[in-house]
Amino acid sequence: MSITIVSLYPLLLILWKFVIFTFTGIIITSKNIDSHKNKNNGYPILTWQNTKTPEEEAAEAKKKEDAKKVKTAVDELSLDYSTVKEECTLDLPKEYNECNLVWKSSNAEIISDKGKVTLPDKNIVTVTLTATITRGEAVGTKEFNINVWSKNIDPDVYLRAVLD
Repeated sequence: MSITIVSLYPLLLILWKFVIFTFTGIIITSKNIDSHKNKNNGYPILTWQNTKTPEEEAAEAKKKEDAKKVKTAVDELSLDYSTVKEECTLDLPKEYNECNLVWKSSNAEIISDKGKVTLPDKNIVTVTLTATITRGEAVGTKEFNINVWSKNIDPDVYLRAVLD
């Protein structure tokens, strides 16, 4: 179906299930009006309109907001632990900036994924805790290195660690 309108005055015509906007002396043709029947509540999406439905635009806006929140969480997330000298349970946050956090330890025998610290038999062990930050489909990660000291640390190792 093709409709051609020549207008002498600016005019907005509302016709059954489509809109044609004309300017003086410009011919506008609406082609294949039924091709967008299921978008935009059954009305065609005209060439000057966005090609996304309101639902698609809302979903895209939510994805952008989720990605921004995750990026902010990655940039701002911090732990108060860089050195641990006694057995304890670290307070690992489960949420930050409206994002979910899941923790993974590089050495679960020393620091578990839940933050429980078991002192090593000797020396200093460095454990990397990785936070996986999610919100919707957006995902980010951040790593933290934590030095865990043993109860029976060798004095030479202790002095090197203090002086470094």
